[in-house]
Amino acid sequence: MNAAGSLELAAEIIQRGEIVALPTETVYGLAGDALNKAAIERIFAAKGRPADNPLIVHIADFADMYRFWAYVPALAAKLAERFWPGPLTMILPRKPGVPDYPCGGLATIALRMPKNAFVLELIRLSGGPLAMPSANVSGYPSPTTADHVNRDLNGKIPLIIDGGRCPVGFESTVVTLGERNTKIRVLRPGNVSVEELAAFAPCVVDSSVTKPLSKGEKALSPGVLYKHYSPKARVILVNGSETAVRNYTESNFPEAALILNPGGDIYDVLRGADDDGAATVIARTPVLGRNGLAIYNRLLRAAGFDEIFLECDKYQKKRVFGLTGMSGSGKSAASRIFAEEGFIVIDCDVIAKLVVSPNTKCSRELQQKFPDFFVCGMLDRRKTAAAIYSDAALKRDYEAVIYPYISFLVIEKILSVPALTPIILDAPTLFESGVNDLCGGVISIVTTKVMAISRIMSRDNLQKEAAVLRLDAQHSREFFAEHADFFVQNDTDNLSAFTEEIRLLAQKIKRGLED
Repeated sequence: MNAAGSLELAAEIIQRGEIVALPTETVYGLAGDALNKAAIERIFAAKGRPADNPLIVHIADFADMYRFWAYVPALAAKLAERFWPGPLTMILPRKPGVPDYPCGGLATIALRMPKNAFVLELIRLSGGPLAMPSANVSGYPSPTTADHVNRDLNGKIPLIIDGGRCPVGFESTVVTLGERNTKIRVLRPGNVSVEELAAFAPCVVDSSVTKPLSKGEKALSPGVLYKHYSPKARVILVNGSETAVRNYTESNFPEAALILNPGGDIYDVLRGADDDGAATVIARTPVLGRNGLAIYNRLLRAAGFDEIFLECDKYQKKRVFGLTGMSGSGKSAASRIFAEEGFIVIDCDVIAKLVVSPNTKCSRELQQKFPDFFVCGMLDRRKTAAAIYSDAALKRDYEAVIYPYISFLVIEKILSVPALTPIILDAPTLFESGVNDLCGGVISIVTTKVMAISRIMSRDNLQKEAAVLRLDAQHSREFFAEHADFFVQNDTDNLSAFTEEIRLLAQKIKRGLED
């Protein structure tokens, strides 16, 4: 049935404790009254879904956070203000008295406010929140069109509302909050990216995103069961360049459906393989861009974590690019642009701060050798910088302590990134630290000395003398030019031109990785 004119009928069916299928901005959902036990049972029965797999409760009013959660942390309120209505689900402890029907036996409840005017109005008209998992047979690729729903659930539910193709094409990002509700933990990636979330608080991706649950481990979120989103065809995920994956497929599975650049409506592609009678689907591991982690997560589960790695040792160094250059040259802006282009950016300065934080092994070693740099057991970074930038020998001794610790953590970070994803090491001291040995290429960004000094003074609130000392302690513009595979001169304040130059460079590097 078309969405036009179906609102009242859908509300009437839901009020009777029945269920309907309808479109959201993510995928088609199977909606029923979240507080009606019979409706929840009908949802589980229609899908063939295990009862311990929690459902997401969809709300239309911000006040419902206070109705269903035992408390609303400030961070949750900020995330709701920024991302609701939209594809973000938050899981927090439920308030006493809230029924456990949609909660999979957990003490928490998952809430989301959908960005679909029809669904929001239906929630209001039907008189309460809606429990709404994807409207498909459990374990099969989620539906992004009414035709998908009809094929899975025709005859099992009283109404399917056709609202066209869902614009996002995969389920919402699911998060919970940790460490006294000051950190974000991503349980399922989606259209709200990790980078967007990290702007509000430290953000970590749960191990269940890329690894199966341990035996007996409870599913805290929908979509984390061992095998999920899977067509009838066998799915094999293959890590490697486009050419290598194509050659692997032709040699081993010549009749397989081949997905070289996963993205877009991935569920429609997987369902299409079944329609075409394919026995096997070979999907190339996606490069992690804005939605890359979400697609990678869905394909991993569709494949039951059956992933084959090609050329990984050869590819590992090839995909890592050191980003270095003069202070004040624009490296931070370049890093942001590379991230927008799908690169994972490892900020070596953040790692440097981590290794010298209180009670680390590196911090204890530094305190023993340089006690004057510490105040109340903490490294005084400003005092340390003033000392080492005015004494070359002291700077070398200090760096001899910290660089091995930094390199170790950088290597750990590189190895944690999926094999086909290009990496930027943002490292002002790339060569001094030896981290350049991990790179397949070096990008140097420079500017004029006058502009660099001005930017350092403004950025770090330093006097001119201190800014000059910092700049003079670094390699020269000529050194960075001589040691660069890619050399960028950011000698003006034309941000648009600089942005375009970095964007074109990022695209050039990605094309090179396919060779």
